[in-house]
Amino acid sequence: MTEYTIHEASQDDVDGLIAVHAQSWLDAYPNEKEGVSYDFISDHVKSFSTETGRAKRAGYIQESHDNPDYYLRIAKDPQGNVVGFVDARRGDTPELCGLYIDKSAYGSGLALQLTEPALAWLGKTNDIKLTVVAYNHRAQAFYKKLGFEPVPGSNKFYNNKPLTVIDMIRKGDK
Repeated sequence: MTEYTIHEASQDDVDGLIAVHAQSWLDAYPNEKEGVSYDFISDHVKSFSTETGRAKRAGYIQESHDNPDYYLRIAKDPQGNVVGFVDARRGDTPELCGLYIDKSAYGSGLALQLTEPALAWLGKTNDIKLTVVAYNHRAQAFYKKLGFEPVPGSNKFYNNKPLTVIDMIRKGDK
């Protein structure tokens, strides 16, 4: 079983975060039946590596150190490669903003290792929201195991792109 280390991201992790984020999109989101081509996703993730994209990611890393309401953790394999990350934000409705895992870590328990501390940080008494691609049944099944349920009628396009997403909510312990 692979041992992963999970910790706060540093500016040295920018390229690793971009790589795992882009590859996760390429692995999970193309779906011809849904009208989302590999080429469309590939074109979209190219923006992650631009100067603007790198600056945006570096800004998130810095924010995770400066803003007590922003949580970002990365996972590395024994060779030091970034193989996953999770980010979350506190706010009116606390949100699990992103969870991305390299395909090589599927089924390893890494997603749970990243997610459980983030959910605890968001607070067990709070309702917690997330947004997930509507046809990403693997991710939805994972989130359902954590108590999230789809929000009926929440289907929408992601950033005005032809990628349908839905909201899921986990009700807090009141």
